[in-house]
Amino acid sequence: MIQNSVQATQFYSQVFGCIPDDAILKPIDIGGLQNKANIKLFDQYRGTIKGHAVEFPLSFMKDENLQITFGKL
Repeated sequence: MIQNSVQATQFYSQVFGCIPDDAILKPIDIGGLQNKANIKLFDQYRGTIKGHAVEFPLSFMKDENLQITFGKL
């Protein structure tokens, strides 16, 4: 049974390959997460999900420089 936000986050990541996710540290990781997604698990576990909460991804794209620079070519 999926009863807390940690379990729900793991479940939705495995089933849907949701973005953002802590497993994605750089853009190249997106394809790997989505390729591992298995939507068939949703029907199997649908009745065991309690609640809506998921964990906020604090490590999403942490290895990427996301700084915006203006005026540099």
